[in-house]
Amino acid sequence: MTATFKVTRIFHLTSEPVPFVVGTATGLMSIGDAVVLKKADGTQIRGTLDSMHVKRNVTGEISMMFSAEISENVEVGDEIRTDAG
Repeated sequence: MTATFKVTRIFHLTSEPVPFVVGTATGLMSIGDAVVLKKADGTQIRGTLDSMHVKRNVTGEISMMFSAEISENVEVGDEIRTDAG
């Protein structure tokens, strides 16, 4: 089953090379998973899930960090899915 992560916020920290990407997830995602960033214009960018903060806040959002390919192109409203192959 494909997991989906809907991006709601992005936080850039000077101490980290890539931003924390905040959003809501459906399905299971694991560190190291191959993922695909899906843009509104149909563009798809492949990368990996590198890290996550699993404590959910009251809105159900979680924080994740993705590989540079994803991090350099992600925007609020984008969708990131596990790559089913």
